[in-house]
Amino acid sequence: IPLSPDKKETGQLDRTRILAQELARLLGVTVAQLLSLKRPISKRQFLSAGRSPAHFEEHYRHVLTVDPSITRHARILLLDDVCTQGSTLNCALRKIRETHPTSHLTATTAGQMLLKSVVTDEHSILRLRPRLPF
Repeated sequence: IPLSPDKKETGQLDRTRILAQELARLLGVTVAQLLSLKRPISKRQFLSAGRSPAHFEEHYRHVLTVDPSITRHARILLLDDVCTQGSTLNCALRKIRETHPTSHLTATTAGQMLLKSVVTDEHSILRLRPRLPF
């Protein structure tokens, strides 16, 4: 998932790119930066302005571009640093599928944000103490 151009300009850390490079090193594969954004977009600002998640996805899909050279890759691992609700991953997967319908796509994230709205009983989750194998 590409870093928004405005974040690049201000020198913000591209965590997804760093994760991709480390995964590539561990897996012995190459990183191909095949997605980009035509202009800046911020989900946080978009939603805080009162727009719906569906409206954000529509706008995000419009500014997201897929490099045509993606068709040279039969298998694609799409990486995002954090997934909250999956909207950016979903948009990216759909755009890739439009450009390269025969690709084998896998999406992953380094972490998932847990939303309070998803948790019905946070006290029961906090009481869970999984046993460690050591």
